[in-house]
Amino acid sequence: MDRSMIREIVEEVVDELENKRWLRAGDEILYIRGAEMAKNFFKGGDETHKERIESLQIEPYYDVLELYFGKGKTLEKIAEMFGVSTQTINLNKKKLCIRLAREVRDERKAK
Repeated sequence: MDRSMIREIVEEVVDELENKRWLRAGDEILYIRGAEMAKNFFKGGDETHKERIESLQIEPYYDVLELYFGKGKTLEKIAEMFGVSTQTINLNKKKLCIRLAREVRDERKAK
């Protein structure tokens, strides 16, 4: 059993627990999941969630994901590029990651 198979099984178990309302994924857990998906896409070329990630392109802070996860830019550098505070960049990065994880989760539940 390889790492991806274990991850898939764990995700299915967590989804099932959430469906039964025995477990509730908070925003921090969703952020971690979404950040991992974004990092794997932008840095590692993992296209598992490509469509879902590309659907976020209409968001004004979408480029933050690529700059941060793909190109390794710091929040400070990205904030400078956007002309906003690091807090604004961090907040919007988190919002997009949470949204990504929620949409992937909901899509998986619908199947």
